[in-house]
Amino acid sequence: MIYPVTPAHLASFATKVAHYQRILGLTDWRIEVHQAEGDGDDVYAWIKFGVEEESMLARIFISREWRTMPDKHALDDTALHEVLHVLLRPLLADGVAREEHAVIHRLVDVMLWQKQPLNTLETPVVDD
Repeated sequence: MIYPVTPAHLASFATKVAHYQRILGLTDWRIEVHQAEGDGDDVYAWIKFGVEEESMLARIFISREWRTMPDKHALDDTALHEVLHVLLRPLLADGVAREEHAVIHRLVDVMLWQKQPLNTLETPVVDD
């Protein structure tokens, strides 16, 4: 089944992107959110960076149609995933995109789907 990404979904997604941009301290980046036709795969969103490395511009595109319901959980997961690409961009060299995705998937799991929100976690006490 195909589910449309509505203007309300797009607005929610853009809000979540801005939220994660602030949390991750990426306020020096200009992050734009756009809606576009997908490439037919199960890709819900993708990112393109400015041509010049120093541009600090990231354009996040969200597909107009998804193969799963674009609910709150899915939009949140996808927004965080794309913003983590921005976070890791300065570390990237040619040929490490697969490894970058593995790290992003782990970060999304840790940051969104743990039992306690990040801001309520206590720092463990280590006895010397």
